[in-house]
Amino acid sequence: MPLSSSRYSSSPELCLQIGNSRLRYSLAWTLIVAEIGAIGLLFLRGYPCGSLLLLLVSIGLMRRLVLNRARGLGLVWRLGNWRLLRGTASLPVKLLAAPVATPWVIFLAVVELAGGRTTRLWIFRDSVSPAQWRRLQVRSELATRCDRKPVSGR
Repeated sequence: MPLSSSRYSSSPELCLQIGNSRLRYSLAWTLIVAEIGAIGLLFLRGYPCGSLLLLLVSIGLMRRLVLNRARGLGLVWRLGNWRLLRGTASLPVKLLAAPVATPWVIFLAVVELAGGRTTRLWIFRDSVSPAQWRRLQVRSELATRCDRKPVSGR
């Protein structure tokens, strides 16, 4: 049982399915437009080779940015244990670090206990239902509190 979750194992379960997010796509396309603009400025300032090289590298990065690999995945927290739902498989996972939560996105890094595969989940507020979002915020706050090391006083 993961240490960070066992303390709150009696709290309500969390079961969410990650869907499409308009916010995610808006942010991704804003970054892409800004990146293309910056590369265009480099080209106009007399750096054609550098801008071409950056363009080639950024195409691969942009592709990864636009693809939403988390869409369709599920995340379950029940009785102190995390599970990742990948298709029909329910894989036990543990958090690699405390979740990072903002009002619009929560970042979770999990590792599968059986295979050791690491999955990074960017869960945007509009990709889950409001009830699931609230439960995920509470669960991530509890996990963050449990991961904090106590400060020794002098």
